[in-house]
Amino acid sequence: MALVRKQVEEALRPIEAELEQYAAALESSNRALEEFYHLTESATLAKSEFLANMSHENPHPMTAILGLRK
Repeated sequence: MALVRKQVEEALRPIEAELEQYAAALESSNRALEEFYHLTESATLAKSEFLANMSHENPHPMTAILGLRK
């Protein structure tokens, strides 16, 4: 029985090593995805702020120009 257990453990060692490599690769990918998510989130906020400012400030110069024409 102990011999079978030892054989099974030896057979599992390369598989465990491969799983550890996959786990490390997944952690690295997750970190990269998190970084990309934060980057896109900040870009979205910047775009929203820009559009909010433009939609607020854009009509004012047009009103002044249109007021000069009359």
